[in-house]
Amino acid sequence: MEIWIDPRLTEYLKLRKKALQQREAPALFQLGQIYLRLQTSGGKKQAFSCFRAAAAHGYAQAQFMMGVCHEKGIGIRKNFRRAVEWYQKVDNSVTCDVMDHPGPVDEAENETLRLYLESPRFAASMDAILDARQASAEHTPDAIREAAERGDADAQNYLGHLYYYGREGLEKDREQAGYWYRKSAQQGCEAGVLHWAQFCKWSGDYEEAARWYRQYALIRFRWREERLGP
Repeated sequence: MEIWIDPRLTEYLKLRKKALQQREAPALFQLGQIYLRLQTSGGKKQAFSCFRAAAAHGYAQAQFMMGVCHEKGIGIRKNFRRAVEWYQKVDNSVTCDVMDHPGPVDEAENETLRLYLESPRFAASMDAILDARQASAEHTPDAIREAAERGDADAQNYLGHLYYYGREGLEKDREQAGYWYRKSAQQGCEAGVLHWAQFCKWSGDYEEAARWYRQYALIRFRWREERLGP
């Protein structure tokens, strides 16, 4: 009697061996995805376990799924604060992925990025330079506000920054800062999404922060793909 074995089962067993014996992060992640598709309580717990093991290796996709699991309560109780922490790890891992493959990225840009991440003083000076350039381009807070009110997402984000830090003659106003950050984020402005996520976290609204940090993580994945390919 001839026994036919579904090739998909063979591939699954190979994948499971890699994941459980060799502890390969991509294999662990894929195995987690398979368990997740079962849509059972046991499958979700197994998926969470696989994602956690892969995330421990710094695997960005698994870190993202750890955020999703904590945000949605998949295989574990909901914990929006932990979800935010995992989504933030994605940003660091994606940045490291790009810096570890300098071919598609200019080396000078890589070095600037490294300094920005490692030196708070350098980061602060770069932020000040960028603020000055944008302020010069937009001329005045009134001009920035006018552009923001017309629906310019970058201007909305920048106006939120002016209110949050009390710059360019504007007094600090967290309510106005949040309003403009949110408007910018809702239009998909990368900086606006990040700043609104940060604002929600600083305000203690971790559920909303998790939602927007998740969006920012997806933006960062696209950024990596543009430089390194799919």
